[in-house]
Amino acid sequence: MLVGAIPVADLAFAQTKARLSIATGGTGGVYYPLGGAMAALISKHLPGTKARVK
Repeated sequence: MLVGAIPVADLAFAQTKARLSIATGGTGGVYYPLGGAMAALISKHLPGTKARVK
């Protein structure tokens, strides 16, 4: 029974995503678009990672 539980646990772990928040200035400043671009690149190129701007 234990052998059947191991693949299920691995499948559940594979579906989780790491979340990353990038701290920037206000939305009207220079660093907000820069942080947004960085978040987009991180989310696109790092599997299992979701980045956002704060």
